[in-house]
Amino acid sequence: MEDRHRDLCSDCAHGSEFEHLPGFYQCNCVVSPVSAPSHCTFYAGPRTPVDVVIMTAVSVESDAVLAELHPNGRAAWKPICTVQNGLWYVSTYESPNNPRARVRLALPELPRSSGLPAAASLTALAVQLFRPSHVAMLGITAGRQGEVGIGDIIVPRELWDYGAGKWEENRRTRRVVFRPRAVPKIIKDHVRQWCHQLGNRREYLSRMHEDWATRHPNVDFPVPRVHIGPMVSGAAVVNTERIWQQVLKQNDKVIALDMEAYGVVYATELAAVPLYSPQCVVIKSVCDYGVDKTDWAQEYAAYTSVKFFKIYLEEFILNEEYRRNPARMNVLSG
Repeated sequence: MEDRHRDLCSDCAHGSEFEHLPGFYQCNCVVSPVSAPSHCTFYAGPRTPVDVVIMTAVSVESDAVLAELHPNGRAAWKPICTVQNGLWYVSTYESPNNPRARVRLALPELPRSSGLPAAASLTALAVQLFRPSHVAMLGITAGRQGEVGIGDIIVPRELWDYGAGKWEENRRTRRVVFRPRAVPKIIKDHVRQWCHQLGNRREYLSRMHEDWATRHPNVDFPVPRVHIGPMVSGAAVVNTERIWQQVLKQNDKVIALDMEAYGVVYATELAAVPLYSPQCVVIKSVCDYGVDKTDWAQEYAAYTSVKFFKIYLEEFILNEEYRRNPARMNVLSG
């Protein structure tokens, strides 16, 4: 056995390196040789330095991230795989103003389950695996008709699970009544302020729209606007006005409804420990109104969500002053 292996893996001390496969290990957990340190399920340290984890729920969202976020498109994203944590895509994004400032981005491979439990568990896994300084939830959402338009960008000020509460029966009338008991999560003020500032820069949004219109001349969508307000998440797809009526009873200012954002924010908040507190931003765009749903605007909504996050990434995450914040442990610099 000693003739086949070298010293123990320096990362986990469980695995032994194969003599004829440099960088590959075998341990009690895995029979076949795999690369370090992902071979060991006991290993809890850093595997791949990543500053920003991007969460999506459906393929139209992840496709938009892969195609639109990095200047080199899909070619910039390289797959990495860990034994127990599945497949992820990783890329390095450089600041357009300072090539020495760059961040590593990670995106989970799809398909994976949608909904609150899946979003929360996958976010928790990503934080444990990559220790990012930022977690971003991008993609599509249902918007409140009359308050927002198709393609408009939603940045929640607060989120909650509108299905959290208690069902009870009125003994006199025998009617079943729902008593909401949601626990809202508040997006940090500086994240909200940054998004508000970017939303006021109409030239960014107009340029974003022009780029789409050039590539899709036969599809007419308006220039997106940015809305900051309450947003809710729930376990099921909504395609009825009656659910909106129930949601608005909880808060008549709600402007959007989705299935995952609250789980991402909740898991990110739980990950905070002394000296490590990842930032979370949710940027979702309106693809329908949760009534008579169709998918005709999903691609445009996913596009505006990703493009707005790209501006956020360049203006704030890669900003020189903010990049020097000592809490930003994962930012790479040349």
